[in-house]
Amino acid sequence: METVLLLAFVPLGIAALLLLVVQPLWSLVDCLIDSEKSVISKIGWGLGIFFAGVLASFAYALVGTSSRKLRMSSIGMFGFMLLSGAAAVGVLFATPDGKDLIATLEQASSDSLDAGLLGDPASEAEASTEEDDTSTATFPVAIENHPAADSIESSLTDAVQELTGTNNSIEALKYKTDAASNMINGEHDKALDAISKAIEITPDDLDSYIVRARINEVLGRKKSFNKDLLHVARTTSKEIKDNEAVPQTYYNRGQALSMLGKFNQAIVDLEHAVQLEPENPLFEIGLTEAKWKRDAKAH
Repeated sequence: METVLLLAFVPLGIAALLLLVVQPLWSLVDCLIDSEKSVISKIGWGLGIFFAGVLASFAYALVGTSSRKLRMSSIGMFGFMLLSGAAAVGVLFATPDGKDLIATLEQASSDSLDAGLLGDPASEAEASTEEDDTSTATFPVAIENHPAADSIESSLTDAVQELTGTNNSIEALKYKTDAASNMINGEHDKALDAISKAIEITPDDLDSYIVRARINEVLGRKKSFNKDLLHVARTTSKEIKDNEAVPQTYYNRGQALSMLGKFNQAIVDLEHAVQLEPENPLFEIGLTEAKWKRDAKAH
């Protein structure tokens, strides 16, 4: 009977010893295969199975045999296995190298899971960049090769410029209105500030320079007065020379020349403006004013 029990116990003991060596190694390898469980959990399960096997073999030897020698052997082997297991756990969890190993394996497990779920971040980023580069490079080519590309681009540009110009004109008109109100109220300094802001917004509006020249004349700022009027005269002369003139161009130059005392030249421009646009009352008023100043100066 004791021989039978001994033969039964020895394989269990050998299996337990093999489990002590093989199971932790298998747990470490398995962590790279099954990423959903933590390394610590797997090692814990392995050690638990190992100690369960040892305990089962020990209990079987104690209960199943009356041999004192076999019992003592079982107790000794169980104690050895218990100490060996404790030492293995201590080395794994208590030493710096063991902790580093666990941390490394945990990170490897996490990285493996991320790679399985999300793919390679670097490859995805590179692929995304390549797709973006391709779409970015292809779109202008497609637009450029489209038959209506030039007209579309031109229309969009004109629309943006027109919208911007309209908004600027509205804001500038507000300041011009404020300047006129301030002039009526005798607040010439405020009027000068308002019309100067209008010029900053729409620097191509020559009418604003003429208004500012009138304000500077009232304030006795002769230099600024001449500067604005000469700017109007030069700009309009260039437009006329380049055949870009409209009736307003001749009117603006006529106004500037009249305020500078060049009445005869001013009258020529103002008459031309009236001829081009006879329905505009401002042109007729400007012509009448220039003639009146000329006649007043002659007397």
